[in-house]
Amino acid sequence: MIKYTFLLPAYKPDFLEVALRSIKSQTYSDFKVLVSDDSSPHDLKSIYNKVCGDDDRFTYRRNEVNMGSKSLVSHWNLLVDMCDTEYFILASDDDIYEPAFLEEVDKLAQKYPEVDLIRSRVKLIDENGSLLEKDALFEEKVTSLEFISQLYGNHYIKCIANFVFKTKKLKDNGGFIDFPLAWHSDSATVIMMGKNEVANTKDLLFSFRSSEVNITYGKNSERSCYLKLVATFMYDRWLKNNLDTISLMFEETAYKSHLMYFINRYYKTTFETDLYTYISGVSFWHFLKLTRSIKSLYVNLNCLYLFLRGKFNR
Repeated sequence: MIKYTFLLPAYKPDFLEVALRSIKSQTYSDFKVLVSDDSSPHDLKSIYNKVCGDDDRFTYRRNEVNMGSKSLVSHWNLLVDMCDTEYFILASDDDIYEPAFLEEVDKLAQKYPEVDLIRSRVKLIDENGSLLEKDALFEEKVTSLEFISQLYGNHYIKCIANFVFKTKKLKDNGGFIDFPLAWHSDSATVIMMGKNEVANTKDLLFSFRSSEVNITYGKNSERSCYLKLVATFMYDRWLKNNLDTISLMFEETAYKSHLMYFINRYYKTTFETDLYTYISGVSFWHFLKLTRSIKSLYVNLNCLYLFLRGKFNR
């Protein structure tokens, strides 16, 4: 029985060929792939046919109406509902898997059958495939609290396509958590899935691409700045509620206290970075709407300064 499925929601043509070839080149060959064209205006089918049209492990489908413009996560969850293998990978149309990705993942799946989440180390690359940054080397198996501290620690490259999920567990939890533009949906979902501990590969088996067509690194419109900030506030509430619940799973020790201090300290920095990065890109009305929910006078004044600076520098 096939154990793994790559679910690949596709819209952009720029790097789709290299993404598909990286999946096709896996040394562990007992897997299948579902490529889902999200009603793209580009001819993705010809790229698919060129790379894997003759490979019966690959299947192609197309949404009649674009789902990503309303909710990227709804498309992800549609594909999860279609998945019938024990594990799946939510692949992307512009990233690259090393040939040994699935082979090394399967070793961890066999070694730690109790975990619901396996994470590959990551390389950050540019549009030309040149190396920009390397992920830190994390312990092979970590608790949920250690994983959250890993997520907010130094040299953690944040993405979703490097994770391998237990399909039934994610379905039982209601699928990927839906925030606007899927902003922080990855972090929330992997935290939710990491409650039974997380396994990490030691090798850099996945390359996450930084480019102008990537939602993380691309240019932002007023709408995307606003929606990213809405998602940031939604995630902030979600994390605080769930972090308290996860914390109760552990005995009170000095190590736990240190982890909680570390998580809260570095998460605060991440939250404020999002806030300060996108606040200058929103309209005055959206600025007022967003800052009403900020309780810190210091943060509000910083937001006002950055908002005004952004407007006057245009």
